[in-house]
Amino acid sequence: MIYLSSLELPSRFRVIVARIGLRTLYDHPVVSRRIVRKDFMNHLLIGAFSCLFVWQAAPTSGYTQEPTQAAASPTNERVPEPSTPIPPHRERLTVGGSFYFSLLLPTEGYARETRGVGIDGGVWIQNGHLAIEPRLSIRFDLTDPGRDYVHLVPLELGTYGLLKLETASLFLGPGLGLHLISEVVELERTVGSTVIATSKARIDDDVFGVGVFGRAGVILNRTSVISVSLSLDYALTFAEFQRSSYESAVRANLGLVFGRGR
Repeated sequence: MIYLSSLELPSRFRVIVARIGLRTLYDHPVVSRRIVRKDFMNHLLIGAFSCLFVWQAAPTSGYTQEPTQAAASPTNERVPEPSTPIPPHRERLTVGGSFYFSLLLPTEGYARETRGVGIDGGVWIQNGHLAIEPRLSIRFDLTDPGRDYVHLVPLELGTYGLLKLETASLFLGPGLGLHLISEVVELERTVGSTVIATSKARIDDDVFGVGVFGRAGVILNRTSVISVSLSLDYALTFAEFQRSSYESAVRANLGLVFGRGR
């Protein structure tokens, strides 16, 4: 086989081939090595058809693509980047201290219904909408010196469910406490109309009791490091008193809770 590039082609045909950019035609085998002159035109036609086939199949190097409408009219609009999905919010465990001052309003017992106060210190532990709060408390009377009581509470555990608002949290829940109680009640009796006799009696109670309570309140400014807590609870304390088996009281609490995220 010989290649078309070895043939003595007319210069005009070479110019035509060069213009359409089909230089591969010169490397295409089209005729046998021993070609006769009378078949030259036939082989030339075969080469021409091969030239047209190659020209239709592959554009020449001088071919330029017309710009599309989007490329012809570029804009300065910034293509928005794909947004990354936001991971779901996970509630985290928060631990903080707490301190309370309470006003005690007895409805039964407490050295025969003597008002008092209480001081509490505790730890606020919260995870999401649930919280627990162990406290250490002491409660005592302030008014009548003849009706004394002291309630030492080494452990009082409150459990709460929280409803979070924008800047506050409402909480509600029950609790349980262990009470060491010391009470003294002095009674004075008067007997007779003409001859009056007066007698005094003293009742001492040193007992161990178990208290249960329900508490409801609100935590203000909950997103700050220091929050204000206002709550009201009703408590029952069960013990073997000499004159009753339980005591009850309403407690109003004002306190501070430390730590973020309530």
